[in-house]
Amino acid sequence: MDLVFKILASLGGVSFVASGIFVWIGKVYLERYKSRLNKDIAEFQSQLSATNERIKAKLDNSVYVTKAYFDKELSAYSLIWNSMFETRESVLKLRPALDHFDPNEPFEERKFRRLKVFFDAFNTFVTSVESNKPFISPEVYIILDRFRKECLSESISFQHGDPEFDWQNYWKEAELNRTTITKLFDETCDAIRDRMHTLTVVT
Repeated sequence: MDLVFKILASLGGVSFVASGIFVWIGKVYLERYKSRLNKDIAEFQSQLSATNERIKAKLDNSVYVTKAYFDKELSAYSLIWNSMFETRESVLKLRPALDHFDPNEPFEERKFRRLKVFFDAFNTFVTSVESNKPFISPEVYIILDRFRKECLSESISFQHGDPEFDWQNYWKEAELNRTTITKLFDETCDAIRDRMHTLTVVT
């Protein structure tokens, strides 16, 4: 024990031990700080990379157009959407699930009246699409064309169908057509939104 004290005394005593402990503690905290710093840097780099990827993806998908072209395409979609809405409303009223009609009105007269309303809206829709075709993106046009075909198919089924002849299949087909037409209507809305988001106006 005397030897230990003599060694400590020769090395500076208790102050030497304390300074050694402080140095050790300092190294421990420094390593922990460096570890946390490296972790924060790694997380920041990961977030930065993700942000860069999102920006790159947006730039890659962007379509650069003039202000005049942007306005023209937007105007075309607005016109088409209004006529498409009227077409959807009229085609779904050809043979709705819950039908309300005058029982004194003959079936053929009711059929003719509803078809007239439909074709008035449908013809306006087709005209608005085809007259603006150069300004419609191919992706949007494909859905519009499918919508057109489904509406026309439903009108033909209604025109030549007879619920009294095959009641079950008549209404089953009507329900399937309503579902398809409504789905295409919603898909068109999403497609137009996506298209407009990709357009970047250049000056």
